[in-house]
Amino acid sequence: MAHTELPPFHGEGYNCDATIQTKGNEKGACAMERDLTEDYQRYVEAAGKALLAAMSVYDLATASNKMMSFDCVGDDNDAWKDGPFMSAGKGEVQIDRSRPYCLAISKEFSVSATLVIGPNPTISRNGGVKLPFSEGSNEFGNAEKTISKLIIIEQFEIFKDFWVKHDGPYNAKQAQKWRGQDFDDVLDHLEILTKRRNELVHNDPCESPKIREAVEFYYGLRTASETLAAVPRTAGASLRSLMP
Repeated sequence: MAHTELPPFHGEGYNCDATIQTKGNEKGACAMERDLTEDYQRYVEAAGKALLAAMSVYDLATASNKMMSFDCVGDDNDAWKDGPFMSAGKGEVQIDRSRPYCLAISKEFSVSATLVIGPNPTISRNGGVKLPFSEGSNEFGNAEKTISKLIIIEQFEIFKDFWVKHDGPYNAKQAQKWRGQDFDDVLDHLEILTKRRNELVHNDPCESPKIREAVEFYYGLRTASETLAAVPRTAGASLRSLMP
């Protein structure tokens, strides 16, 4: 059975009357384009929900970290100039910021700590237990590093799930199929994002991610997908003005 060569979904001269025939099944090119557009919308929705869920956790964790830090003591401390931070409601007696507060950990955290450091850890003079972080570091409660890493990894997986169905450039081998179609600049940027995700997944020695990088990672994958899927742009460059 003869096969009809189709132009790329994103190319010029798109032929809506063309069909692909495989084992007796036919699917119109326009139907394939609709599938791509619909899947893109589902991707945007899934990626957006995941980002907002993670950002709410980041804000809550960062706000509570400030409440527990000696570095944030004092009403005139810079920590309280910009969010995220906790405050009392308008017209209510405000939170006393003259001292740091304490966190009562969950049972699940306690069990996790036992699994990691053992049931009989060394007790410090202050009654606490030192967690196995790098010497001299302040990794405990480092919400930005932890959540940023998880955002980047999750966003890439959502991006990959979308493009696997459409033979997209979700890895270096796949990207080669898209080279030479006026998308090389987009593919070059995706290569940078993919390498960053890989080094975080494999715990390679690298600079810890910041929360802005995580948001820009989402933005980069989304705008690249817009271009490759040839859908109307909704994540315009003007959004960058919100993050000076």
